[in-house]
Amino acid sequence: MDEKELEREKERQKELVRKIGEETVAKQQQMHATVEKNTSEIMARMLETIQDTQKLVEKWSGLEQPAKKPDLHLVPPLSSEKPKEGPHD
Repeated sequence: MDEKELEREKERQKELVRKIGEETVAKQQQMHATVEKNTSEIMARMLETIQDTQKLVEKWSGLEQPAKKPDLHLVPPLSSEKPKEGPHD
């Protein structure tokens, strides 16, 4: 190759590197925008969940009813606690 061909090849490679750099920057900016958008959506959903939870807490705290004691008779006995069968009166 003569000197002119080398110079043209060098310029072509510079242009190619510049183009690749611009494409990379554009992709990075697009990815950054996508991450920001997704993060904003997630944060909005989290805020909505927190607000819904606060409303429920306010609603429930206004009830002021004592907690019911569980009716233990409705719970079947554990197998290890079954009464031994004996003579019936």
